[in-house]
Amino acid sequence: MRTWILTCMFTIACVFLCKFEGMENQDFSLKYELETGELVNLQTYTCEACSNKQFVSGFNNKNNSIIINPIVDKTGKYELKLSYRIPSQADKKKVTITMNNIETYELTITNANNNKFKESVTRIVNLNAGENTIKITSNWGYFDLDYLQVSYPVKKKTFKLSNSKSSVETKKLMSFLNDNYKNKIISGQQNIERVNSIAAITGKKPAIVGFDFMDYSPSRVENGNYSNEVEKAIKWNKDGGIVTFSWHWNAPKNLTNWKRGFYTDGTTFDIKYALEHPDSEDYKLILRDIDQIAMQLEKLKENNVPVIFRPLHEAEGGWFWWGAKGPEAAKELYKLIYKRMTTKFNLNNIIWVWNSTSPDWYPGNQFVDIVSYDSYPPAYNYKSSIEQFDLMNDLVREEKLVTMSENGSIPNPAELQKDQAFWSWFLTWDSFISEKNSKKHIIDVYNSDYVITLDDLPNLQK
Repeated sequence: MRTWILTCMFTIACVFLCKFEGMENQDFSLKYELETGELVNLQTYTCEACSNKQFVSGFNNKNNSIIINPIVDKTGKYELKLSYRIPSQADKKKVTITMNNIETYELTITNANNNKFKESVTRIVNLNAGENTIKITSNWGYFDLDYLQVSYPVKKKTFKLSNSKSSVETKKLMSFLNDNYKNKIISGQQNIERVNSIAAITGKKPAIVGFDFMDYSPSRVENGNYSNEVEKAIKWNKDGGIVTFSWHWNAPKNLTNWKRGFYTDGTTFDIKYALEHPDSEDYKLILRDIDQIAMQLEKLKENNVPVIFRPLHEAEGGWFWWGAKGPEAAKELYKLIYKRMTTKFNLNNIIWVWNSTSPDWYPGNQFVDIVSYDSYPPAYNYKSSIEQFDLMNDLVREEKLVTMSENGSIPNPAELQKDQAFWSWFLTWDSFISEKNSKKHIIDVYNSDYVITLDDLPNLQK
């Protein structure tokens, strides 16, 4: 009788462990139905569309929580995702996940799914062999939860370029960005004239330098401006560095202040009208300007320089004329630039960056390689900007690299790792390197093991 009871107990244990662990040494992905956990000040409701036809509701303060105790067969890093919904018009909420009463992770969830349940972005957590304790609470806001997804091992994604004809050098650069994503952050600085001053302070140079096509804009050239940014970029590439370009595009005409011609308040040029009237002078001038920049990119192509290109940056803000007429015009203009440069000019040396956090402004994965955020917290605030990182990942369903294409204060490498804000690189904007960062912080950042500098770069040449 005793033997029979022990056999039954062993069988039940095996069934339980197989359900929650998966086969030993094999990949697995399991759902933990949260209504079966320990609920504190929460309620369970019926839901036909939910995984177990139930969900948990009532999250509105830190006193409401779910505790579950997953059992795994080995100690290691696991991926967690929550199935959630926000039953209101609010755009985002925050969740706190505490692991074994030691590690705490914040998770930003967004209301971009019409109040239907969806999976959150990933958090990578440490689980111990055997039983673990996971506590889920509300950091801010009201939301509902369905299940917790636990996966092992952590999967590393490879992000492909949108242009299938990309050059060897461009593919090599993208492979480097892929290899380092979520492992380290690449250092960057806008304006090559700032590089030597950084080296004087830190003993190191940034791996990426930002350049600008601004003074190649025809309406600036007409007013006597000249640029040698392309030549500087070619030299930087030959010195082993990575090149990124933005374009403060002076409007083609109707300038009220040509020096501020890229700002909305510096021109009356109407991009919506131009795009809706392809036979107009305005549209033809748009093509003229795009072609001028394409010719500069051709020079970079001829010198085997791959370019991380970020056109129409910060369109969502509306302070630049290309974003002043709303998302549809901005997206159409971006697609026009992309298609014209890749098909008419065969510019296969470009890695394309889109710069917005809003789904309404996103032109689509087929036209984008990397999504980016411009971070400007107060001076000497070295936060990780994890909330914005989550928003960017949610925007592209974690199918694109995410980067910090501009920053004032440089995020603290330790905070980046703790919060899992895995920005591909940072690019400190011009004089903000000294205006928004202490000398000690600059030294600490550039000498951190988590930060890639110029001397860490492999040979990315052909």
